[in-house]
Amino acid sequence: MVVGVLAFGAFFVDLVARVAPAASLLVALVTYTFQVALMALLFVAVRRADVLESDVERGWLGAGVIAGALVWSAVQLRASTTARLPVFDGPAGAASETPREGLVDRAEGGAG
Repeated sequence: MVVGVLAFGAFFVDLVARVAPAASLLVALVTYTFQVALMALLFVAVRRADVLESDVERGWLGAGVIAGALVWSAVQLRASTTARLPVFDGPAGAASETPREGLVDRAEGGAG
């Protein structure tokens, strides 16, 4: 249940980030809000269906959801830190070797 909700949210945010990168942060925040609301609705549905007959089973379900969310977060964090994605643009064509106006290169005697 937890993995399904989180996986759908990650898939949807990734899709939007590819199509409209400028909207990805807004979509990510809205998706997270809907994920929390959906998990709450699923808890209410399970509780009303009397699937869980005791408080102990409810506690284990809650612990399972928390553990699943923490594992999901750890996997996402690991995947994002080990992904080899450039976070900057490389030089377009031949880069200028002259310093910008107002800046003095240290090799030219600038105090640095």
